[in-house]
Amino acid sequence: MKPEIVFNEINDIGVIWVMDEAAKLGFYTGNPEWTNLGQGEPEIGKLAGGAERIEGFSIKPNDNSYGPINGIQDLRITIANHYNRLYRKDKVSKYTANNVSIAMGGRMALTRIFTILGKIRLGYKTPEYPAYQDMLNYQLDRITPICLPSKKENNYSIPSSEFAKAINLYDLDAFLFSNPCNPTGHVIKGEELKAYLKIAKKQNCTLIIDEFYSHFIYENKNPASGAVSSAAFIEDVNTDAVLIVDGLTKSFRYPGWRLAWVLGPLTVIENLGKAASAIDGGPSVPIQRAALPLFEPEYVI
Repeated sequence: MKPEIVFNEINDIGVIWVMDEAAKLGFYTGNPEWTNLGQGEPEIGKLAGGAERIEGFSIKPNDNSYGPINGIQDLRITIANHYNRLYRKDKVSKYTANNVSIAMGGRMALTRIFTILGKIRLGYKTPEYPAYQDMLNYQLDRITPICLPSKKENNYSIPSSEFAKAINLYDLDAFLFSNPCNPTGHVIKGEELKAYLKIAKKQNCTLIIDEFYSHFIYENKNPASGAVSSAAFIEDVNTDAVLIVDGLTKSFRYPGWRLAWVLGPLTVIENLGKAASAIDGGPSVPIQRAALPLFEPEYVI
């Protein structure tokens, strides 16, 4: 007789466990007796002086069909133009639709990326977004996660002056980080961010940069004049080994839409699409169509 099938027991990541336990005690989204400080969910309705919130959308007949694995062309073009407008006006190398992959949420986007990585040593630091380690645990046959220590005096970041040494010391093939950092809020920007990209290129270290909080930038406790993105310092979008991951979750305040994207060299984007064909089958077409107005220039600065 064959033995009974044994399934692995999977644990929730910390914040999800907290949410599950809170739900047992009466928490639900919208419950006026509870405040959720456990998730980065900035949706609180319309903000004074802010853009109108989307409360409905129509579905075209063709939207009920399977969509392209890497996302519909209209949204891929729109996102490419969004980054070119904000960060690459004076650059010769511009993003196109071929540099954009759409996924249903940031973790799905990162899962696609981790799936196409070869046998490498991937660095990340602590404190950092806890789901990174949880996702990497499913890729240990190929990826060796290397946790880099950080110091309080550096606001738990790794200064660019130490980054090259860290790549050499830990023999890193890639480095994953969130910017602004989740959870510390530390921002790598300006010449410091430029140095990061320059060092990574020289050291042949791929950067995977989670920019979900890219518009949550403050200077002297006041909103800054604009967002921060590594897209401003990439020399050639098709040869520089930099992958940018972002989505509607934080800056656009639509976490429930589960819509994210990856920007990177077109060869990498093609591979992400191939991985998506097996992993998730591609993103929701109606949600992509509904997201198009969110990138209008008057709404995003």
